[in-house]
Amino acid sequence: MNFHDTPYYRAKFDRYVCVVRTEVPFPSAEVMHDEFARLAESLQPHYGRPMIYDTRRVQGRLDPEYEEATKRWYLKIVEEFTPVVILVSTVVGMMHANRVAKEQGKHDLLATTDSELAKQIALGERTLPET
Repeated sequence: MNFHDTPYYRAKFDRYVCVVRTEVPFPSAEVMHDEFARLAESLQPHYGRPMIYDTRRVQGRLDPEYEEATKRWYLKIVEEFTPVVILVSTVVGMMHANRVAKEQGKHDLLATTDSELAKQIALGERTLPET
């Protein structure tokens, strides 16, 4: 059952938290910040649980304002969950997400293109690989 459902994100809980970023682009930085804040608030009751953060549907953006806000909010959103697996659609996205997490000291996070691996880690059937 979804506990957060907007044009930009869907989040549900069933043994682990699954947050899906939809393909709908943010129309402005203000809307993006407001949505991140709402998502972060809706996630609070689920802190400490495993999370899959699925970003495969959204198209990446390279403008500096978006990049900085995404980095700040994305880490704020995932910091209270362990482990965290970020599903991305490309190897470049995987390398970028893993680099940002490492720079921010988030060591219980893995970005991958493999949805089955993500599910196994979230369910505790596999552990995060050593980095």
